[in-house]
Amino acid sequence: MRTISCIVFFVVCVLQLNAQPTFPKHLSQNLRETSINYAKQHGMPLCLMDAVVEYNADTIPVLKLFTQNVTMKNIETYTIEVYCYDKHKQPVYNSSTQTNVYVGNSQDFKPCLSDVYFPEIYTLEGYDSTTKVKIYLKKVFFWDGDIWTPNDKKVTLIESGRFNF
Repeated sequence: MRTISCIVFFVVCVLQLNAQPTFPKHLSQNLRETSINYAKQHGMPLCLMDAVVEYNADTIPVLKLFTQNVTMKNIETYTIEVYCYDKHKQPVYNSSTQTNVYVGNSQDFKPCLSDVYFPEIYTLEGYDSTTKVKIYLKKVFFWDGDIWTPNDKKVTLIESGRFNF
């Protein structure tokens, strides 16, 4: 069983490293480097590069979150809190949860010090008029069993939509 796990792990690593990266078009190399340096300075293992809210064919908002692992350890998954807002900066409340907070868990493996940017896709079903989001990184789970949690919620923020709160 351990051999199969190692083979699967190796195949996933090779596939991700050989895949073509998707870069946010508006994110300059300078801004990427600034984001990575910010993450490292604040002890964050994962750099939140960019967030884009689009709508799918069913007119449901979809969040594309671009991240990069900035550590020497492989990340298995991470948890984020997404605060949803409409175009007027008003909270968008989910009718079933009565909150504007969506909690998401990544599903993609993030290899250590990778230059590959793949968007994580989160369907914000129930948050129908969302056009802008604030995202906080809550936990990062590593392959070796370690777990990272932020010391200060304020440093784990990225915003979409180009406005100041």
